[in-house]
This record gives sequence, C-alpha cells and structure tokens, in this order.
Amino acid sequence: MQINEKKYFTKRAKRTSITAVISISLVLFLLGLAGLLLLRAKTLGDFVKETFEVQIFLADSADNSQIYNVQRYLKNANFCSKVNYVSRQKAAQILEEDLGENFEAFLGYNPLMPSFNITLKSNYAEPDSLILLKQKIGAISGVKEIRYQETVLQLVNKNIQKIAVTLAIACLLLGFIAITLINNAIRLALYSRRFLVKSMQLVGATQGFIRKPFLNKSIFNGLLSGIIAVCMLCAVLYFTNERTLNFSDMHNQVLIYALFAGLVFLGIFVAFISTYFAINKYLRTRTEDLYD
Repeated sequence: MQINEKKYFTKRAKRTSITAVISISLVLFLLGLAGLLLLRAKTLGDFVKETFEVQIFLADSADNSQIYNVQRYLKNANFCSKVNYVSRQKAAQILEEDLGENFEAFLGYNPLMPSFNITLKSNYAEPDSLILLKQKIGAISGVKEIRYQETVLQLVNKNIQKIAVTLAIACLLLGFIAITLINNAIRLALYSRRFLVKSMQLVGATQGFIRKPFLNKSIFNGLLSGIIAVCMLCAVLYFTNERTLNFSDMHNQVLIYALFAGLVFLGIFVAFISTYFAINKYLRTRTEDLYD
C-alpha cells in the first residue's frame, strides 16, 4: 500500500511539474511575442525615418571641385545612409517627365539648381538633429540651400513615439500579468506537495534542507520553460522572418538575443522567488491548517 501511495504521489508530482512548465512556457511565449512586436514597431519606425529625404541645393557658381568636396563630405558623414547627386540636366529631365512638357523651351533656360538628395540614418532623422546638420552642411563652400519637409518629419516622429509608448505600456502590463500567472502556477504545483514539506519538517529536517530540492527544481523548470518559449519564438521568426524583422541586421540580432536571454532569466527568477515564498509559507503553516 505504501509503495502504491509513493508511486501515486510521484506521478502526481510529475504531472503538476509538467503542467507548471507548460503554463510558464506559454506565458513566456506570449510575453516574447509582445517583445517581438515592440521590436517590429521600432524596425518599421527606423525604416520610415530612413526614407525621409533632405535636398541640398548647390550654388550656380559651384565648380567641380566644390561639388566633389560636398559629395565626399556627405559620403563620409556618419549621418547619411544614401547620397544621390542630381545634376542640372537630370533635374530638368525629371521635371519634364513629371510635367509632361518641355519647360526649357518655354522659358528659354534651365532655372533648376544641381543638388544632392540624401537620406538620413534613423537616429539623425530628428528635428533637433536636422537643425544642427543644416548648419554644418550649410557652412560648406558651394552649398546654397537645404530643404526638407519639417512638418512631415515632426508628424512621423510624433506618431512613432505614440506607438512606441503604447506598445511599451502594453508590454509592461503583459509582463506584470505574466509574473502573476507564473507565480500562481508554481503555487498550485507546490500546493499538492504541502504535506511532504510538513512531514520533512516534523521529522527534524532543517528549513534549508527542505527548500534545497524544491529550489533546484524551480530553477530547472524555469530554465526549461524559458528554453521552450525561446524555441517557439524561433519557430515564429523562422516562418515570418521576411515579414517581421530584418534578422541580418546586427542591431536586430542583438535585441532579439537580449529578449531571449531576458525571457529565460525571467522564467528562472520568477520560478525561484515564487517557490521560495511558497515553501516558506508551508513551513510556517500549522499541520491542521494544511487541510484548509
């Protein structure tokens, strides 16, 4: 009878442990999805910013050496992602295609100025940064005027900021819910073993001795849950790679790896803390109160 009871409680403990691991894995997976969504929003925001174009018009009197110096400066600058030179003739050709008629024949001359069209790296596509860049570029010999759509840039940055703040708040809220669910799953798993904790205490085992196997098990379960959640997220990334994040981008790789490491750490940490406090609770509880 005692052997059968031992087998029964062993199987029950395994079932509760498996249930806890599955529950924690699913919660971490959902939290990871929210994190990937936040990274996706950041990637899209950076993409939109890097399509923002700044036009640098050159003076009519600018010679080839001045044009070359401006081009070399822009190509070596750390704020430029693309540099495109538009000559006076090319600008006229583009405008003629847009208008559908030869405006030079009507005016008798080409009033357009040669220019450089540049796109900025995302962290420089900010109103304050552009004011400083405008001053720097404007001081270069041969540059006459710098134009960009300031209103559009402000609107883009404002909307990106709103989306980022909303998603960040949602992730924090989901993180709180995730921690609460993980804590409840572990407490429910330990509830079925409360009599074992009290029995060990009654036969003279120290509190440290009683806690040790449960804490070790919680670390293992948290690690396993985190790994399972990461594997599920890797599967999601694998099947949606081209439509979610540019995984070839080193910056995105670092952020994704940091997210994965954070999920594993969160699983271990919350499992450990929840187990520690749950065990302490049953160590302080009187035997007759365990039946409540």
